[in-house]
Amino acid sequence: MLVGALNAVLGVSKWLSLGLNLVPVLAYSLVCYYGKSKTQLTMAKILSVAYALVMVAVLVGIAVTVSEEGFLSPSALFLVAITLSFVISALMHPLEISCLLHGFVYFITIPSMYLLLIIFSIFNINNVSWGK
Repeated sequence: MLVGALNAVLGVSKWLSLGLNLVPVLAYSLVCYYGKSKTQLTMAKILSVAYALVMVAVLVGIAVTVSEEGFLSPSALFLVAITLSFVISALMHPLEISCLLHGFVYFITIPSMYLLLIIFSIFNINNVSWGK
């Protein structure tokens, strides 16, 4: 997902985009292997902010795509479908409608949840201190 996002937003080749994404992943893996838990979490916070900025750029890229290609482009249709599913769910459950505000945070933190959290959990599978 990140490779495609960097390719679409920055216009770099997919191989360069893969390399740009591979460097922080490998660096974080090394920190998780050799570093202390506090260092791992600090680096995860820094990388989460960087990935969040990339995802905001992806949102801008999708907005540009929609303005250039219209609402029938695949990116626009996907975004509208996802947004509508959340809005319809919120309308069906009005007490939880405030949860829609968290959808944006969820979208920009997808790389952290699906990449950094997995790496952290694999390298700390034997750590039972639960963040202490």
